Amino acid sequence: MADNYRQAFKAAIARIYHANGAIVGAGFLVSDRYLLTCAHVVTAALGIPTETVELPTASLELDFPLIAPGQKVKAKVVFWQPLNATQIGEDIAGLLLEVHPPMDSQPVRMVAGEELWNHPFQIFGFPSKRDEGIWASGVIRDRLANGWVQIEDIKAQGQAIQPGFSGSPIWDEVVEGVVGMAVAADKKRDETKTAFMIPTAILQQVWPELGQSVQQSTSLQQDRNSQGMKDFFIRPVGK
Repeated sequence: MADNYRQAFKAAIARIYHANGAIVGAGFLVSDRYLLTCAHVVTAALGIPTETVELPTASLELDFPLIAPGQKVKAKVVFWQPLNATQIGEDIAGLLLEVHPPMDSQPVRMVAGEELWNHPFQIFGFPSKRDEGIWASGVIRDRLANGWVQIEDIKAQGQAIQPGFSGSPIWDEVVEGVVGMAVAADKKRDETKTAFMIPTAILQQVWPELGQSVQQSTSLQQDRNSQGMKDFFIRPVGK
């Protein structure tokens, strides 16, 4: 079952494009046609100001590079929580695919957990000159005053999270599910490999339709016990 969860995680990752073909960030499938990403990834894709308050109406293009690279589909914005320095839970966008995703795509298993200190994580992103994507890993720390959660690579060698990773799901190796979405790297200290994620708990709080689909769990074994060993991912958003 654990392998199925991780395969779904990889199959859910989307690569988001600007109209000129440049890759601006990532997103991930949370139901049959709904995705999550960062609001600033959407504004970059559409070429509009990052402080845009109104829900954008233009469509954007994306593909699923680990299962169907180059097979682009269009999506529209259906949920909008733009950047706001005074508000917890900002920089979130919900997308709805205009057509069905590739056959092998699967939604991620999302998990809301509070005690994640030192849990190892994995993430796939698209930094500059890495259009094909690249993996990064590290450990999860804890929540900050603004609601974001600190994550960092503690290895001397390894890929730092940087622009191009925004909107990508954070895979927790302990709970074997997605515990958040990458939102920013630490721009104040270039020598560190520190970044930040919006935790699943906040994602479900600000987008209520998503909230009903999130597993409240801290271990895969708990889910196995409570679900009777059924294989599940996320229920369709808004269903």
